[in-house]
Amino acid sequence: MAVIDEGTLSQIGAKLKEMTNPVTAIIFTAEDGCEYCKDAENLLKEIQSVAPKLTVKSYLLSTHAAEAKKYKIEKTPAIILETGSSKMGLLRYFGLPAGYEMSTFLSDIIDLSRGEPKISSDLKEQVRSISFPVHIQVFITPQCPYCPPAVKLAHDFAMLNPNVTGDMVEVTEFPALSEKYNVMGVPKTVINETLELEGAYPVDVVLKKILELKP
Repeated sequence: MAVIDEGTLSQIGAKLKEMTNPVTAIIFTAEDGCEYCKDAENLLKEIQSVAPKLTVKSYLLSTHAAEAKKYKIEKTPAIILETGSSKMGLLRYFGLPAGYEMSTFLSDIIDLSRGEPKISSDLKEQVRSISFPVHIQVFITPQCPYCPPAVKLAHDFAMLNPNVTGDMVEVTEFPALSEKYNVMGVPKTVINETLELEGAYPVDVVLKKILELKP
């Protein structure tokens, strides 16, 4: 059974015609205990079928230890988008990029294919100046209309700086993480385990708070 209906898939194909260079989507799945792994894998394959410049690679977490270590993957389903550039960090999705997050997923693919996100030149340079490891986790639900900008911000930062890891975490698929970080509403952003932001914030505000974390 298809994950994406035919009409929506056609719209996705039309949108991804905006890609200029190849992008790779890497998915890690598990054979047991992963309710949404098969759906996530099928979703990527369906998108690949209408996007000639998108390549999908599938790995089993239990049998691809080297790849899991490279991308710092310990839970599934996990999706990484990359171009092979050494100038970007890790851009990851933990859980299905479904609902409102599909728009983020498609925008990420297009921006990656073009080489950079759509933020001001001044802010890009400030993001590129981050000189210490930054891990941004954005907790979301697919039904949240306010979540995509928070996820896109985290991923834009990762596109611009190899020191940044930007994660989307779907809370219903990872309830233990939701409990660990006391997620009572979404979006909730956790940065370097210490800074917590509830709601969506402008790029300059988040950047300022990140720079204040410099050791």
